[in-house]
Amino acid sequence: MYHDEEELQKLIERLDIDDHPDAECRDRLREEMLNVFDRRRDGDGATRLHRPGGQKRKGRIMNRRIFQLTTAAVVVLAVGVGIFVVMQGDKSSIAFADVQQHVRAMETMICTLQMAMKDPAGKPMTMTMKLYAKEPGIMRQEFIESSIPNTKGVINIINFEKAKSLGLIPKEKMAIITDFGTFPKELLEEQQKSPLREFKKMIEGSNRSLGEKEIDGQKVKGFDVFEDGQRMEIWADAKTAEPVLVKMDIPEMNAKLTMKDFRFNEPLDDSLFSMDIPKDYKVKNLDLSLKNLTEKDLLAGLKMVADWNDGTFPEAMFSPAVFARRIQAIEKAMEKKQKEDKKPSDKEIAATGKKALRMFMFAVSQKQKGQFQYFGEGVKLGDSEKAIILYRPKDSKKTRIVFGDLHVKEVATDDVPADEKSE
Repeated sequence: MYHDEEELQKLIERLDIDDHPDAECRDRLREEMLNVFDRRRDGDGATRLHRPGGQKRKGRIMNRRIFQLTTAAVVVLAVGVGIFVVMQGDKSSIAFADVQQHVRAMETMICTLQMAMKDPAGKPMTMTMKLYAKEPGIMRQEFIESSIPNTKGVINIINFEKAKSLGLIPKEKMAIITDFGTFPKELLEEQQKSPLREFKKMIEGSNRSLGEKEIDGQKVKGFDVFEDGQRMEIWADAKTAEPVLVKMDIPEMNAKLTMKDFRFNEPLDDSLFSMDIPKDYKVKNLDLSLKNLTEKDLLAGLKMVADWNDGTFPEAMFSPAVFARRIQAIEKAMEKKQKEDKKPSDKEIAATGKKALRMFMFAVSQKQKGQFQYFGEGVKLGDSEKAIILYRPKDSKKTRIVFGDLHVKEVATDDVPADEKSE
């Protein structure tokens, strides 16, 4: 996919979706869930959670390439939006008040942003981007280095106020336009929080001093800042109080975020944020079609993923980087089958990304409003006894549990173990 992924991924990053808990936690939760089902069983009550142990060809290739780039776009978009949607001590120190004053006065910001994460197998994944942000609510991201396929060199321009983004892929001379007006209302509202606004909000949290040190010969003073359940480590120039280095952990993505090389309130030309399409670029309007997401979208996506994974649910799916890898694996499987059987059709391949995205964003929206957990590793599609997903819509007194055969059972939220409940 590509740019649109950036926002999508950003969205996701903030999302606190626990889709690969550690083994001890997973086993404990499963045992507790068994007790819930034992109390509410009917029949033999055997419900249990799984314990893991020529022209035509040219057109086909082009369709695949567009599918690949579109997939990369969604991942990039998710990364882009998610990072800043996530941004949501010695109080006597006047230095921190000075840091706050600098941040509050920001109208523009330039920085280098680095993200390091690991996939469920422990493989390192990294991404480095140059970020330009300007009030009111516009942002440009230039992906300098990235281990996520098809994202290096991508430029993503996001206008949070207009709910639109433009992704440019210079290597392919392709532009991808996304209108986020098609997003569910609650997700659109989150997207319209700009990087500067979120940074300013975060800096207002409680803090404690981390003392002083040197960074590249520059004397800095550090603070741990806590706001709305999030933690940010900020190091500022000991004399001017201007931010020098910012670090954040994103536990739900098993990721670490670093921001450095800050430049504040420099004039940024409007051309940096232009939505005009460069000459000779092919244009693709990305139809995310994310309105009216329902549980049916979740179930349809789960079936599709399992069907293309030898009838088994994978170890994880609901963090941006893992989602991208999963879609890429499905894409390769579909291409292989197409060569052998002439099926699926190009149209079916194109529809796969949308189906997967609707599944993914349903999970995102549930976490935004309530709770969502996935623990389906190794469960076979069709297994009616093993649960793979637990989710609870906001303010609901019922928790819904999805099983391997994709039937859904509802239990009272009060009966769900405390560790399973939403924070």
